[in-house]
Amino acid sequence: MDAKSKVRFFDVDFEKIDESDKGIGLNRIDHMGQTVSNTDFLSAGFFYKSLFDFSIEASQDLSDIYGLVVSRVAVSPNKKIRIPLNMTNARHASASRFLNKSKGSGVQQIAFSCEDIFEVVAQVDAVHLLSIPENYYRDLDARFDLEAEFVARLQRYNLLYDRNEDGEFIHFYTLETNGVFFEVVQRLGNYDRYGEGNAFVRLAAQARHEAAKFASG
Repeated sequence: MDAKSKVRFFDVDFEKIDESDKGIGLNRIDHMGQTVSNTDFLSAGFFYKSLFDFSIEASQDLSDIYGLVVSRVAVSPNKKIRIPLNMTNARHASASRFLNKSKGSGVQQIAFSCEDIFEVVAQVDAVHLLSIPENYYRDLDARFDLEAEFVARLQRYNLLYDRNEDGEFIHFYTLETNGVFFEVVQRLGNYDRYGEGNAFVRLAAQARHEAAKFASG
């Protein structure tokens, strides 16, 4: 605040929004995916561990149609900040494509949490959603023995689903913009993972979309 004028900078630089507008139902950032080069993968984890006392989860392989993506998650002591760190040695995998576009490491994914994902996704224009193939939902029904009506709702909105002994997880992705994409998630019960079983479907869908965009010029 300027002591003489008593004008606050945000009164000049920003316009007050209607506080009655509560948005589309997103609560907070659930996690952020950071893609790094293969040579920086270990040091990135060490950075979060040494400076911020984050715990570093064990690495796991995610199947991309062009090769493996290796992922490990850095988690803050209170578990409110979670940063999946991803790298690959495959030249055309999603992580490599992002590094080429961004000219270096950076945040490739931002995931938001919500309390009613069906309400949220209904407000998102379908042209912005990552399209999930029909065979995913046939496989989903076989894996989890879900109600047909529930599977149909998932398919209608390109939603993905996972479940373990702790709870359930429903999520969807937007299309990429310059390699960056968003995710919206709903956690039910005490589910604390990231839907890793759906990673191959997401990576394949992103590759198909990018190939189609390239082919169309």
